[in-house]
Amino acid sequence: MKPLVASLFAAGIALGVHAAQGEEAIAVLDLRSRAHPVVAAEVSDRVRETVRRMLPAARIVDRESDGDFVLTGKVSHGGLGYRAWLELRDRNGEVLKKASATASSRRELVEAAEAATADILRARQEADGQLARDTARLRRVLPLGSLTDSAKIELVVRFAALHGFDKVSPLVALLPSAALRERAELSLDCEVEEAQACLQLARIADAAKDAKEAQEFLERSCAAGSAW
Repeated sequence: MKPLVASLFAAGIALGVHAAQGEEAIAVLDLRSRAHPVVAAEVSDRVRETVRRMLPAARIVDRESDGDFVLTGKVSHGGLGYRAWLELRDRNGEVLKKASATASSRRELVEAAEAATADILRARQEADGQLARDTARLRRVLPLGSLTDSAKIELVVRFAALHGFDKVSPLVALLPSAALRERAELSLDCEVEEAQACLQLARIADAAKDAKEAQEFLERSCAAGSAW
């Protein structure tokens, strides 16, 4: 990978959101527990208080259907004491972050659950900042004539893999030519094993007399199930 490409993605990157800016609603659901509903209620109240304190501009809701993100979990009790599991999901149900808390008493569990909630929210805030920085960098470099087309496509594909394919569409539009934008879209489709997209990329590489790249995309097309 070229040095410029490496410099853009040197840091560890997670999926980003903008909850810290108050742009999304967070559904904080009551933690589940059949055997210990009172303990679960106490922990749920502390989790909700922690979210309000750490994200004062965010909108806190009670129903999952009203939230852009959902914070939920459960409480159990066993030989090692009480334990709470927490997870943050997006609106599609994908788990973005998990945390757990273990304690010997109800009071300690409430405190431990507060710390676990804070860990989840801090991780989301850090991811949000990383997404914003990477987006700004790509907005600067994608229109540049000094960067090769292959490097631009590699940047777009890596950004999508790290931050989500839904976040990359506005950036593809910054590519300076229709042909390059089409090639970027094909590359993104090939990354998710769309066989026809990989095959089309192989044909583009073959037309450009790049036998090595053509073979690579033919192999990927084959692996994705293309009869060609």
